[in-house]
Amino acid sequence: RGKELVWSYLALKSWSDVWLRHGLVHYINGLFLQHIFGNSHYRFGLMKQSEKVTKHDQEIMAMTGQAFVSPVQLCDKYFAKKAHLIIYMIERRLGPEALQKILQSFFQDKEGKKKTHRLSTHSFMKKIKKQNMSTCDFRAFEKSRIEGR
Repeated sequence: RGKELVWSYLALKSWSDVWLRHGLVHYINGLFLQHIFGNSHYRFGLMKQSEKVTKHDQEIMAMTGQAFVSPVQLCDKYFAKKAHLIIYMIERRLGPEALQKILQSFFQDKEGKKKTHRLSTHSFMKKIKKQNMSTCDFRAFEKSRIEGR
């Protein structure tokens, strides 16, 4: 269900933003699984996902950038898992309510009606920085986790 929601209402500005779509799909699906099976099951799945990504992380390129030869590279299963873990890390830094507020701004207009949005890494990170009330440095996070620098 998360895939249809994200793919229906969020268009990408460029291929380098596809990580965000993958991450949001897996994040929304994870919330559903957490609701159905409980927090322990959800965290166990995150741990297993993290282990697999860590094992293969040397082969996975940055989430954005000019390193892609073709869009097919962006459909790699480890790429999608890493994207989900990045969204999870953002949620942990901001808090679930703040991330949900950001996501609602992409899916709904001010009147609460559904809308289609052209999503980009830049617009997503801009909303995160605007929402961020803590002392977390999201620019450093963005450089290391998303841009791979």
